[in-house]
Amino acid sequence: HCISSAASDVYKRQVTTYHGMRELPEYKELCKRYDEEEKRLEQYREECKNKAFDLFSKWFYDLWD
Repeated sequence: HCISSAASDVYKRQVTTYHGMRELPEYKELCKRYDEEEKRLEQYREECKNKAFDLFSKWFYDLWD
């Protein structure tokens, strides 16, 4: 019982590591370009959202008066 309990404790402490494409040298540039494009898209979405709120406020502000 003592040995199985110790083995169980070791099993529970094992860490699962995920290895992805980013670790491979041949994908390094591709991942960098992907991250840059994703950042540009996020900025564009934020700008669109802000512009939409500005337009909404400009044209529909009087509805709340």
